[in-house]
Amino acid sequence: METFKNFNPSSINRKLSVAISPFTKRTAQFVRQTVGTAEDATELPDEYLQLEVSVDNLKAVHNKLLTVTSTYKTETYDYPTNLRETVSEISKTIQEKVQNLASVQSANEIQAAIMKPTTKSHPKTLNHALSRAALASCDLLDSPSSLKELLFSYAEAQDKIGNARLKQDQQIVTRFNECLISNLHTVFHYSTKARKNVNSSRLSLDSLKSSAKGSKPEKQEQMQSDIEHAEDVFVTAVEEATQIMKNTLETPELINQLKDLIEAQCSFYKEAYEVL
Repeated sequence: METFKNFNPSSINRKLSVAISPFTKRTAQFVRQTVGTAEDATELPDEYLQLEVSVDNLKAVHNKLLTVTSTYKTETYDYPTNLRETVSEISKTIQEKVQNLASVQSANEIQAAIMKPTTKSHPKTLNHALSRAALASCDLLDSPSSLKELLFSYAEAQDKIGNARLKQDQQIVTRFNECLISNLHTVFHYSTKARKNVNSSRLSLDSLKSSAKGSKPEKQEQMQSDIEHAEDVFVTAVEEATQIMKNTLETPELINQLKDLIEAQCSFYKEAYEVL
């Protein structure tokens, strides 16, 4: 308890400002401001502070959307986790079945065409799984029937929907996800860099002001000149960062990219509706 009674912030400030480099001075000033021992920290304009909040919120929007839409880069995002397809079922795809059926003429040939294994890739999506399940069910029915025909038609429809979903996913990944990631690495990178420059120039200015309070009379004129120069640097940095943040908020990229996302989804749902 006695230690806290003897705590003297001014003494700490003087010790931190002695014989240290400009970078270390900025670091020391940052520490003083963080722990609350700094005096008269230079205030930032209200407009600048509001722009910082707005830019951070817009960046959060990008990250929040990407948290969800990154799902589209994983083919199996809607594939049943507890589904165990057999090799025979996985080998069945409707596209080759349709091609095989194009030239058949008898019921026996139809049966053989449906039973014939396929060689194409086997996407692991819910729709493709439904298609394969319907085809496998056809194999369980010995003779042609209305049920068998319906199962085959359903398999064909689900295969088309699955392919449309994969097309949608690819469009969302390239025209939305990758664009948002690019925004984070470019547009927001510049605003972050500008804000860091403001913070650095502010710390340098406050460090000089703090050092000037304890300077000798013969050094005060030089210190005042240094402070005025630091103020000019700080003001310039604030003006540049303000403009960059305004540009960041006014850019239409996210709106256009959201339209691309919606367009990809609309195309998929429209095709799925028409198929069914």
